[in-house]
Amino acid sequence: MNKEDTVAVLDNLSGFEFEDVVVDIFRNLGYENVRQADRRTDEGRDVLMEEDLDAKDDPYPIELIDGENLREIADSVGLDLYNGRMEILYDEILRPYDPAASIITPLEEAIRDIQGIDAADLPKPHSTVTFQPVVEVTAETNAVFETSVGVIHRINEQTQFVIYADRGSPRAADSDVAALISENFHAIVDLDDESIREPFDEATEQRFGQTEPEYKDWAIDQLQRAQVTTVSYTGDNNVTYNKTCEPNRSAISVQSIEAVYVPMVRQTANLGEYTYPYEHYAAGPSRVTTADGFH
Repeated sequence: MNKEDTVAVLDNLSGFEFEDVVVDIFRNLGYENVRQADRRTDEGRDVLMEEDLDAKDDPYPIELIDGENLREIADSVGLDLYNGRMEILYDEILRPYDPAASIITPLEEAIRDIQGIDAADLPKPHSTVTFQPVVEVTAETNAVFETSVGVIHRINEQTQFVIYADRGSPRAADSDVAALISENFHAIVDLDDESIREPFDEATEQRFGQTEPEYKDWAIDQLQRAQVTTVSYTGDNNVTYNKTCEPNRSAISVQSIEAVYVPMVRQTANLGEYTYPYEHYAAGPSRVTTADGFH
């Protein structure tokens, strides 16, 4: 899509849709607490954000820009404006193995406690790695629920979770996999680095299945449902009432969406007439085992 087409697409967005695009762009530029203002009759077009005043050499000072400028700014942070949406173009992964050890070290450690199997005698396993896309979402919920007797419930919390982002419906990662990813974001490498693929017999890469706003919307939906609660309170007439408190979508703001590939390593060893698989998510020396055919 050329620049003229991009501008035309942006012109066709509603005010609220355009606001969603702007929020995603400036959040990826590093502005803090980027959020939509209350939606009023002007159809949105109001975005609030915070900037560190101590930051130097800000390449994007606040000024009036057109659709072409917006496209260029989005490109600079690795986001492609396509049909008014933010395509995920990230190309970084967690390390698929510990660079200080062999790629079969996890398998050798897994069988240490099995009698009759010596890791030294283990034939070379067939090793494959699949780079699976995930996104880590950090969101904040601020909601106040009131009745005639005053405030009966508040939600003021920050939530962080990891979403499997390959083709198909998004789904939340298990807590141990999410922790592996969150704790190792500092140890990422370039997906195009061929040296990380060389030790494996096969290496494949899955694509991100949806756009960034779609993952954001999915996360908001999940949080909205998870934070529904029923509160009991006593009215002015001393009668006890039950009220279901469900935060509005506008009460939930996504603070950040971080995309990365997590390696799924599968090793298959042949012992006699039997075949044993061992699978794990990897992040350098850290891992989460998902299949252990030896045990």
